[in-house]
Amino acid sequence: MSKLNEVIDSLNNENAEELKETLKAEALAKDKENSRLYARAKKAEGFELKEGKWIKKEFKTEIKPEDKTDKTDEFDYGKKAFINQALGVKINDPEQIALVKDYLGNGKKLEDLLDNRHFKNDLKDIQDNQAAKSAMPQGGRGSGGGSAKDTVDYYLSKGEMPPADKPELRREYVNERYKREKSVSHFAK
Repeated sequence: MSKLNEVIDSLNNENAEELKETLKAEALAKDKENSRLYARAKKAEGFELKEGKWIKKEFKTEIKPEDKTDKTDEFDYGKKAFINQALGVKINDPEQIALVKDYLGNGKKLEDLLDNRHFKNDLKDIQDNQAAKSAMPQGGRGSGGGSAKDTVDYYLSKGEMPPADKPELRREYVNERYKREKSVSHFAK
């Protein structure tokens, strides 16, 4: 600002006094604005003004233990027991546990799920679907009688090679057929 004042003081004109005052006012306003912006920047950097000097603030950060009820994916033994006994959820079933976590993630508490009819309906749907899947016969249509179409025994009984889109089954078929032919005695009476 001292150079600006020198320039202002060097003016010698009829309007010089008026121009000097205007320029000084503008310079003073600009200087105040710059110092205000400088102070704002210093405060944002974590400094504070004490006795005309900028001093770095010391922040005390206190580490708070996180609330494990909402943050963790795993349940403690007490919650597992509650979920299993009171809610009727199988702890080993990932689909049922995912349902519980979904409801908890939406702001519900475990105690709220006891009376929540939507949760009970969703859980019943999952359990019914799982029961229906486990009751279905494995490997194909119909009710038993023969081997399933995706087993080696089925293709051995038919005497034909499994389809080309099942390479693992084809390998098993070849290995089993080799074992059976090797165990047959070629010198039978």
